[in-house]
Amino acid sequence: MIKKYPFPLESDLKKELNEKVKSYLNCTYTTENVNITILNEYPDVLYKLKKVLERYVDTNIFNFNLAKSWGCLNTVNTPDTRLHGHGYCHFGFVFYTAKNETSNIVFKDLNNLEFEVKASENEIIVFPGYLMHYIRGGNTEDRISFAGDILVTYKETPEQNYSEYLTPIQTWIQL
Repeated sequence: MIKKYPFPLESDLKKELNEKVKSYLNCTYTTENVNITILNEYPDVLYKLKKVLERYVDTNIFNFNLAKSWGCLNTVNTPDTRLHGHGYCHFGFVFYTAKNETSNIVFKDLNNLEFEVKASENEIIVFPGYLMHYIRGGNTEDRISFAGDILVTYKETPEQNYSEYLTPIQTWIQL
């Protein structure tokens, strides 16, 4: 289920986020290789993200865990990104801090049907992590976005049906 929600950010915060992405991107269009926790520094953004996720999933029994986040700068010369998914997480998201009408996200379903989701600045798209997608190139101006991966865990280990979702992180052990 793909959902689009309002995601307004203050203009000063958008400017700061845009400058942050641009500071990393000398030769690549994504911060994934240099900073995979880019949103951790922005509690206001994380708060708004949590509020959106609370509309997407029942928060009475679940916690949301931001596994990673990154920024992207797609310029006029940026081609389509490669088709990819985020199957290791429950949900992915993307929001835009600079965007025109082109360069939308394109999803591909199990039948190889493609569908384009248009979004603008001040909107966020939340989608299942397994859903394959790519970003259409051909921008007429710079497009800056921030994306991330969410793991959903139980707040407490339930008495039954605990195998349907991940148990609370505090029950995990690193091997």
